[in-house]
Amino acid sequence: MNNNFSICYVIQDSAEFESSFLRGSVYKTETIDAIRHINHLPLSIPELLCTREETIRTRLDSIFHGRIVEIVEKYSDIAALSYTFKVAFVSTPPPESQAASNDILHVSLHKHNERPNLPHFESLTFDDLRSFYFSKVQHKDKLYLDLPDTFISAPLIDPQNTIEVNIFTHGNIATLRSVGILPSQCNRGIITPLSHIEIIEHSIDLINKLKSDINQHYPSRICIPSTDYLITDFSIDLEYSINSKHYTKHSLMKAGTPNYAVVAESIAYARSHTNLDMDHENNLIKDYKKEVYFSSLINSLFASSTLAPEIKIRTSNSEVFPIISDMGLNIRNGNTSKLHKQALRFSNQVISKSDGLLDYISDSFNKHVKIVSNLPIEWTNLNSLPLMIRHNASRVFSTPGSIKEKILLNNREIKLTLKDLSKILVISSFKPGDRISQHMAQEIEKAMRVFKSPEFDAAVQEATRIGAYAPDFDSMIVFRTIKSKDELIKALNEQRYALVIFDMHGGHDSDSQGYLALANGKLYPQELSGTAQIPPIVILSACDTSPADRNHFNVANAFLCAGAVTVLASTYPILSKDAASYISRLYKRIRLYLPERILSQNRSIRWSEFITGLNRRVYFAYFMKHIQKKYKQISKSLIIEIANQVNFILESHPESFLSRITQLFDERAGLSEELILEELAKHFTFAECMNYVQIGCPEKILIHAEDIFYMDDYNYSK
Repeated sequence: MNNNFSICYVIQDSAEFESSFLRGSVYKTETIDAIRHINHLPLSIPELLCTREETIRTRLDSIFHGRIVEIVEKYSDIAALSYTFKVAFVSTPPPESQAASNDILHVSLHKHNERPNLPHFESLTFDDLRSFYFSKVQHKDKLYLDLPDTFISAPLIDPQNTIEVNIFTHGNIATLRSVGILPSQCNRGIITPLSHIEIIEHSIDLINKLKSDINQHYPSRICIPSTDYLITDFSIDLEYSINSKHYTKHSLMKAGTPNYAVVAESIAYARSHTNLDMDHENNLIKDYKKEVYFSSLINSLFASSTLAPEIKIRTSNSEVFPIISDMGLNIRNGNTSKLHKQALRFSNQVISKSDGLLDYISDSFNKHVKIVSNLPIEWTNLNSLPLMIRHNASRVFSTPGSIKEKILLNNREIKLTLKDLSKILVISSFKPGDRISQHMAQEIEKAMRVFKSPEFDAAVQEATRIGAYAPDFDSMIVFRTIKSKDELIKALNEQRYALVIFDMHGGHDSDSQGYLALANGKLYPQELSGTAQIPPIVILSACDTSPADRNHFNVANAFLCAGAVTVLASTYPILSKDAASYISRLYKRIRLYLPERILSQNRSIRWSEFITGLNRRVYFAYFMKHIQKKYKQISKSLIIEIANQVNFILESHPESFLSRITQLFDERAGLSEELILEELAKHFTFAECMNYVQIGCPEKILIHAEDIFYMDDYNYSK
């Protein structure tokens, strides 16, 4: 099925090799320049027909798909892409049969191939795209004829500000340029009246000012934001920290590594340094700098789709990995007594390296935050709450860069309906006699019995009588117990599921890769690519599926490679009964909360927000246990009463829940707001639910209601 409104930019090239530190693709200079040029071009057909202000409004609303860039090796791969409007950056002239294609605008990657009907990409302009649309594309679909053309040619805007170009501002400058805002730039070393941090803040403030002005003067009718802020850092392949002893000068010399001293120096630098804008004689350090700037370019293509400012913090492997490694060691040894102190150390380290930039999100709530890092930045405690509880946070690993590029360059959204979640597949696999094999099934069946009980029916009838929302949505759980990879593939291919839960043991060898343990052997999920229908949403109820202290060859990344859009994965080993309870809560939330949100309130929701809502409830459930254990004067009945009110606050006031919860504790339990905030900030810094992190792009999955009927033809159920 064609995607009718996106402009797909296709580059014909293949990576020459894998980069050393971020394990990303190393492309020719022409390809990198082409990607940079694409960021100045429109995302979609509607942007061809809009004023600049309307374009910015559309990006903020996140109604259409984001930037879509595909990199393919063969020309034949271009034709196979299901987009109505494609712009192909070709390395060789196209076949004569395709040269005049009605859905492909060809441009040359190389100047020596330029000719009248194949211009060099640097000459490709907005007007060229409009001309191609009106002459070749508009007649293809009657929908296009209903699109008003309000485009007015406008010059680039100079905001009369100068921003120093460095690795911290590079992405934000690119985002501004993507909508025609061209701040004056100066290179590092030019004297400016601003400090280093003020320069970075200035680049963020310009984007936020632009968004604020548009919201004020062009208010939105429908806005379902997907990304408000992008957080990135300087983490590299964790292999260099996990096995750091292998990369000392002495070890490399003993291993016979050529230029061992240069290699050791570059690894030590990449593992700890964040000042990349200084000159270096070491060529490998120069290569590392190129890697990071290319990574920043990819980040900016993602951020420009929603005009999300990038907050780049100075965390690197050296400062943070030892802490999360110690946390993992203690959890694996069953020693959790120091966990809260270690989590506090982690947060303090991240905050100290943020230079105050995390203040942009430390007081607000329920923002959509995308993190690109190999480190669990979402654990960072911001003003008494972990980032992943305060906001809707998801993460993409920095490495391997090739996976990150695939995810961030294809900003296609998946639209789900409630019907798509009416059947959920649970795949279970354990060896005979495994004591935890029935934990999840028992918890889910317990929840299902509640929904079938006379008491639940009576509650529904009473809700109907008083005019409140009465749930009439049913979500069936399909259980499949399998033993082998072939049986697992068969279960996935029985029908198309939007959500699949994997209930089994998981693991990640310290020097190898992640796996799921089936009854008859190990499964490496990349083996499923091309053989099984991978759902957009994968839930992994298994240990170590995205371990914070292991390399990037993990189960979560493997599922993303195989076709998943988002994976809910574990950062450390998880307790079976807690995991079963968590999945039961997930099922209840799908069964009860989603239909109320979608059918009664008529409000669409992104999957990232749905999971964050679940994590908030579980997080505060653990916090209530912490309070009850520490303040024994509070009765169990009062704890239950407060817990129920906390859940109500979390659902009804997602933008202001913390102050309401602290006020509730003050009024009902006599625990002051200051005391509760201190408990959250210093003594309750890690909860079991924080092991469940959203990997990939859950914000790209939209469960839609009647508030949004946007002109997007892609439905998962189709």
